[in-house]
Amino acid sequence: MSFAPAHITLYFSIHDNVNILEKGSTGVGICLPLGVHATSTIKPSDSTSIKILNQNNEIDDPVTKRAVSLILEEPSEVVITLDRDLPVGFGFGISGASALSACLSISNSISSAHKASHTAEVEYNTGLGDVAAQAASLRENKFPSIAIRNSPGFNDSVEIFTPSHPFIVCLHGSGKSTTQILNDKVSTSKINKAHSQILSNDFSIPKIISSGLSFSKYADLLSPDLNKIISSLPNNSTATVAHLGTAIIASGENFQDLKNHLTSYGQIFTF
Repeated sequence: MSFAPAHITLYFSIHDNVNILEKGSTGVGICLPLGVHATSTIKPSDSTSIKILNQNNEIDDPVTKRAVSLILEEPSEVVITLDRDLPVGFGFGISGASALSACLSISNSISSAHKASHTAEVEYNTGLGDVAAQAASLRENKFPSIAIRNSPGFNDSVEIFTPSHPFIVCLHGSGKSTTQILNDKVSTSKINKAHSQILSNDFSIPKIISSGLSFSKYADLLSPDLNKIISSLPNNSTATVAHLGTAIIASGENFQDLKNHLTSYGQIFTF
């Protein structure tokens, strides 16, 4: 069984390019020990057919299908079975993790799986940099990890660090459409302008969450609901939203108080 980690983007910049392998994003995020597990069955065939299952139910997942079609070496009947630890749409990079994990169930080459999955994500506008961070975390075998994406597109320029502070993820809200935001020129312009305001080179958990909150406000990506929750957190706490989604990521000195406070807003994961 293969695995690809979830990835939470805290702040980022969009880099457009006609070359799909150079199109992507730069920024900072966190890869989790939770993500997507995959198995595959493959039979030779005269033509390729790909079926995607999640918890034994067939699902419509064009990104994973496209990634799998790119990594296949010959026409085949393929059944991919996914087991997702986290839902799609909350800012965990699950579409990219699904594609990457599926490809890794077919090929043991992280580079080939990375290339196919990045291509599929960009083609469908469901993500720009998640796969780069996820592939780098897999290469380093570090979960959780802080991922710094220095160059956009398909490359291995991601720096990986082990976090030195604990943090909490709260599964809040009902999800958000990454594609809708990335297709909106006003939104993408705000995102790039907001990222230009984040100048810190401190990549500790408290600082990147704090920078993520500033970015979210600058980019107009923080809903009134999330703003109210974050403003109500215990003293010496910081939190922001996972992009592009609705989950909350938080850290603070009074960790147990912070955890107790967030429990009323959604399922809690601690790392």
